[in-house]
Amino acid sequence: MTAQDKQIKEIINSIETFCLGDIKYNRDKPIAAFMLCICCIDTLGALGCNGGRSNTRFEWFIKRFMKDYKGRDIYNRCRNNVIHSYSSKKRYSIGNDKNYPYLYAYVGDTLRINTDYFINNLVKGFKEMKKELLRLKSDIRKNAIDWDTENPILREDN
Repeated sequence: MTAQDKQIKEIINSIETFCLGDIKYNRDKPIAAFMLCICCIDTLGALGCNGGRSNTRFEWFIKRFMKDYKGRDIYNRCRNNVIHSYSSKKRYSIGNDKNYPYLYAYVGDTLRINTDYFINNLVKGFKEMKKELLRLKSDIRKNAIDWDTENPILREDN
């Protein structure tokens, strides 16, 4: 196993064990789960997308791996509000109501997001991205190695 293979294995383990693991653990706590989802998307976008601003990387992941949410402006509508001010500013609402069988819906100008579907889409998106991380000559693998070398994602030992 090469050093790069080991690095990719560590990245995948970290995402599956800690990032997605914490999201699944908090699934019944929609605010906590959603905040962790947003952080995870930030990380996956940074790993997979070559450069650019955080909004570009974030939306790259949404467009490529969470297509159901493409065009919903998740970054601008949700990311800064929830991460920096623990607020929705009435731009979105979240819930995991089992009786609400929609990915999302608009209630006026507010985007209502079902966190159960959001989490499922994120997990599915990472499974697709993981294939690219494991493919030796993929751009996503190269970008992930470069990003992680400069900005190591959380691992159990760091």
